Amino acid sequence: MKTYITRLTLQGFKSFNRKVSIPFFPGLIEITGPNGSGKCVAGDTLVQLADGSLRTIRELVENALDKAKKVEKLDDGF
Repeated sequence: MKTYITRLTLQGFKSFNRKVSIPFFPGLIEITGPNGSGKCVAGDTLVQLADGSLRTIRELVENALDKAKKVEKLDDGF
């Protein structure tokens, strides 16, 4: 069973004092914004999944990479 993020709701987290709800749609998701706008979270940040379980960002990323058929290293130019 594949897991998809359908909506992200934040309130009182980093720069999100007011409640913000962001819908996600199938396909590629890109999160962009100026520095300090809250795009980046620490790997130990907890996320609650639709089934109620809690996972860290690090776990979700590592799990996705472990299951990936092909992983490429990209250079950001710096």
